[in-house]
Amino acid sequence: MRILKNILSQLHRYVVWAILLSILWVFIYSRVDDRPAEKKLVFYLGTYELNSTELTLYLEDQGMPQGIEMIRARSASYNLFGMARDGDLYLVRESDLRTMLSDAAERVAPIQAPPGTEPFLWEGRCYGIRAFDPETQRGPAMAWVQYTPLPEREQEAYYLVFDAGSLHLASNPGAVDNAAWELAERFLAIEN
Repeated sequence: MRILKNILSQLHRYVVWAILLSILWVFIYSRVDDRPAEKKLVFYLGTYELNSTELTLYLEDQGMPQGIEMIRARSASYNLFGMARDGDLYLVRESDLRTMLSDAAERVAPIQAPPGTEPFLWEGRCYGIRAFDPETQRGPAMAWVQYTPLPEREQEAYYLVFDAGSLHLASNPGAVDNAAWELAERFLAIEN
């Protein structure tokens, strides 16, 4: 009984050490598993569900764009341009895109829609490319991306949009390459 009391009286020290070790581990892991912004592409997907690990591996297995060492596909069901400020490419619902453009249009890069794609126009400029069609219920990478809440059907289109501050969009000032377009093309080409 005396040993148990001794352990319980020192419990706060064990908890503090456990917290400190956890923080140290997260710091070390983030440094080892990360690259500078110039060397990585970050793709946020604002869908209902996402298997980000499998999608990331697939995109990386297709070959890295020149100068890129890492691709990250991440879920972004939270405020896309609030917390997710380090992204290059975003997959968002049409209503979220309208909100972003009305609240912070300077954060979204205007683009030239490639032939054969359906653009999202706002005040006469193209800001996105349609990726998911609600009428056909078809979109790229459906093996890893769930666009609809099951068993319901999504009645809203999804668009690929580019961050105006991306280092990987050639039309942006200070861009180092056009790798975000390459990533968008690869994503749109993924068959189910």
